[in-house]
Amino acid sequence: MMFRSNGKQVLERLSDFTFRTNIMLEFKTTSSGGVMLYATDRRKTDTVSLFMKDGYLVFAFDCGSGMLYLQTDKKYNDGKWHSVEFGRNQKTGKISVDGGTPQEGLSPGPTRSLNVRTPYFVGGITPELQSHEKVKKHLQVCEPQCNVLT
Repeated sequence: MMFRSNGKQVLERLSDFTFRTNIMLEFKTTSSGGVMLYATDRRKTDTVSLFMKDGYLVFAFDCGSGMLYLQTDKKYNDGKWHSVEFGRNQKTGKISVDGGTPQEGLSPGPTRSLNVRTPYFVGGITPELQSHEKVKKHLQVCEPQCNVLT
């Protein structure tokens, strides 16, 4: 699956995240922080996200028994186009930018399935989600806002 967008989108359909997912996004930004993709369940327990923090990309997911955060080694808020590929196969996550060597890791705990529901947010999240304590914890950003990367 691939996205290229110039703003925030709310998607009602996307492929099933349950056991494996592979997504590619193209982006360019000069912002140091913001949400690129976010999805969660009703209780905000299972979650998957891609966000920028201090110019670094972070891919994170929680299947319900612990969050895995994978952060890039390099900053990508240089105003140039970049391609990021990220995904998971059960507990194993990976992120790679511009075809480089992927960062990989294992999520903690025993759970292997990710049960997120629509809507899926691309490019930012709603004000209601921005103010939710669990979402703030998931994204480790949102101060002062989790909005569209520009």
